[in-house]
Order: sequence, then C-alpha cells, then structure tokens
Amino acid sequence: MKGLKRVLDRLGLKQSEFAKLLDVSPRIVSLWATGEVALPGPVRAYIRLLQQAEPAVRSAELARLSSLRPVFEDGLYSLT
Repeated sequence: MKGLKRVLDRLGLKQSEFAKLLDVSPRIVSLWATGEVALPGPVRAYIRLLQQAEPAVRSAELARLSSLRPVFEDGLYSLT
C-alpha cells in the first residue's frame, strides 16, 4: 500500500502500535511501509475499515492497544 506511513499518521498510530494491533512484528510493518514486502489483502482491508469507521468505532478499536501486553519493552529489549 502506497502511503502506509501517511495513513498510520492520520490514524494516530505508530508502526509499532499497528504491529501490536495485528499481532505481527514491527519489522514486517516497516517492510510494508517501505514497499519491500507487499501488504497482504486482509491487512489492506483492515486499514480501509479503520479509515472508514465512525470515530467511536475507530476509538474503540484503537483502545485495544492499552489492553495488549507488550512483547518487548521500548529501549533495551526485556522480555515480559
């Protein structure tokens, strides 16, 4: 998807947060954002859903981030 970084910015998401929502590694989101790896169809559809959702629905979906347990802490990686 062209402009993945721009779309995530408009949604107020960092690449690492988007990775957490999808339960994928931040590295794969980075590869999608640079175009090195094609964005899978289901991920493309999820992005469209987020973009077109009413603000309350989008907020509820993005609120899931606070309930997701981090795999790694920022900075020096420490397993949880």
